[in-house]
Amino acid sequence: MPRHLHRSMALAAAVALVSGCAQPTLPPRTTPPEPAPASTRSPIVPPTPGASAGAVHPSPSVAPTATAGFSLTLEQASRVDLILRFVASYDARRLKAAMSLLAPDASVSDCDYSSGNVVQASDKAGIRSWMQRRFSDHDTLVVGAIFNSNPDSDQAFGVTFASRSSDTLARLGRPDGIVPQVIAKVVFDPAGRLIAGFENGPGGASTSEIAQACSVAAS
Repeated sequence: MPRHLHRSMALAAAVALVSGCAQPTLPPRTTPPEPAPASTRSPIVPPTPGASAGAVHPSPSVAPTATAGFSLTLEQASRVDLILRFVASYDARRLKAAMSLLAPDASVSDCDYSSGNVVQASDKAGIRSWMQRRFSDHDTLVVGAIFNSNPDSDQAFGVTFASRSSDTLARLGRPDGIVPQVIAKVVFDPAGRLIAGFENGPGGASTSEIAQACSVAAS
């Protein structure tokens, strides 16, 4: 399949999952939307009803889904595309392309599954070093949903990942990867053209929250 067609299909599929950013003409929701992450850290996905203790899995209801169509402004669609391009460059180990999508003062947080802790990086040099380590580990992210439940701002979108795989996860007994326990928060620069924050780890969370979010056993 031609690359431009594959990208268009991927964008259309992800955009269909964006919720909470519809125009006022959209019919009222039948269920209240989940709030978009408002803090500087990514929230931990709540347990799926009926899940066994110690096996916390993301609930499909966490990221709102459109059931009656959707409406995006050009700016909102551009932000969705920016996220997809960044993840695609990350998965393809294209360092220069991925770095070009980050603001000069961007910051990153991520789970270190080998230690069960959070890794944080800031500025281009720190993020480049973090990304090179992730590339060496063959880290791969698969987008599950992109959404924004904040009707007052498009400066941050939530992202769930359907799966994540790496050499480290395989070594820890998860050769098929995991479903991450954190909803990533992607923050944009004022113009909405670059990523100012890629918060894929619960930075600032309590020790117990971090242990749960960055645990392979719970994923």
